[in-house]
Amino acid sequence: MKELTPDQFDAQLRERLEQFEMPYDPAAWARFETQLPPAVQPPTAGASWLKGAALAVVVAGAGFGLYQWTQESPAPVAQSITTAAPVAQSEGAQTAAARPVTHQPPATATQPATTITTDRPATVAVQSTPATTAAKDSKAAEQRPAPAQTTTNEHRLSATPPRNEQPPMAEVNLGLKVSKTTICAGEEVSMLALTGTGGMRYVWNFSDGDQRTGTELSRTFAEAGQHEVVLTATKDGREWTRNETITVMPAPEADLAGMDDPLGSIPLYTLTTELETGETCTWRFDDNHTVKGAEAKHLFRKKANSTVELTVMNAHGCTTKAKRSIAALEEDFNLFAPSVITPNGDNLNETFIPAALLEMDCAFEMVVRDLKGKEVFRTSSAQMPWNGRDLTGDILPKGIYIWTVELKEAILTNRIFKGEITIR
Repeated sequence: MKELTPDQFDAQLRERLEQFEMPYDPAAWARFETQLPPAVQPPTAGASWLKGAALAVVVAGAGFGLYQWTQESPAPVAQSITTAAPVAQSEGAQTAAARPVTHQPPATATQPATTITTDRPATVAVQSTPATTAAKDSKAAEQRPAPAQTTTNEHRLSATPPRNEQPPMAEVNLGLKVSKTTICAGEEVSMLALTGTGGMRYVWNFSDGDQRTGTELSRTFAEAGQHEVVLTATKDGREWTRNETITVMPAPEADLAGMDDPLGSIPLYTLTTELETGETCTWRFDDNHTVKGAEAKHLFRKKANSTVELTVMNAHGCTTKAKRSIAALEEDFNLFAPSVITPNGDNLNETFIPAALLEMDCAFEMVVRDLKGKEVFRTSSAQMPWNGRDLTGDILPKGIYIWTVELKEAILTNRIFKGEITIR
């Protein structure tokens, strides 16, 4: 083995220690040498094998310390296991560091055991103080990368929805309610959307091309047949649909005839309409008079405007109405009865009979009474007028008498007419 000089040994030792991140500090060696006894001399070149053994011991100790530190460290961060500068230690530790290191190789048969004392201190692992350890841990934490998430954590995070994400919307039970599923043409039907969920938008589509929006609506169908109604509810990009079929039955026609043809100057009208098979009709007048059938006669007697309404119903139960008005009369109609008779034989105003009774060809009964209410005359024929005599044929005294006519046909509600007649 080649012998090494002290400087070569030091260089080789520094090179070996640098591989374990144990930097060589000449100032530390110098301070350590000042603490050695004066009698200790540097090793000779012949003792270089002893230095190699010491180096092996130091390297092994450094490796074991590095392994222990790695096992206890929370993350694999490379750190120096020695300190370049002296660290404050307890009194016992300082005493141990001040003692020279004595290497005593094993004795052999050719060479007795010799105790060799080195004048250079061996590099030893110094236990870090809490402050030093905290500083190292802080620096190591800054240098090492953040640990990656494990598969378990990734699965747990992915399964948890973000806080700002809305939970999936529950299925909406959309309902469509209509007032009638079978209606007549022209009849109004009401429709209502039912969900119980707020914030919905409703669109109604009809098979006839009509489209509307809103929670509820009303409409009519002019054409008979099957009409499809599709209700669409939308919210947050989702939609639900419901549909309903509405059967529309045909409606009859209601045409009035005879409204322009009174009986001469008498406001008596004969009204007619055409009916199909299975149809019926009803006439209603503003005096509460009602007539059923395709023909109706009515006598308007009030001065005010009057109206008539015709309602026609078919076999499906569908109805159609029509309304017309009658022009106002100049005065209340009272059968065109005269107010004076002069039964003196001059053939002028010899008898009394309301003129309208002669034209109306309507059954009636006329009664004449005196002012005391005593009946003096009665007739049911327009050809038998009152001639100013009583029931026995005697001439009645001049004066005022009261007459009443009751119509026997249902051509108006109040069929009783009355007035005064004076004998002169």
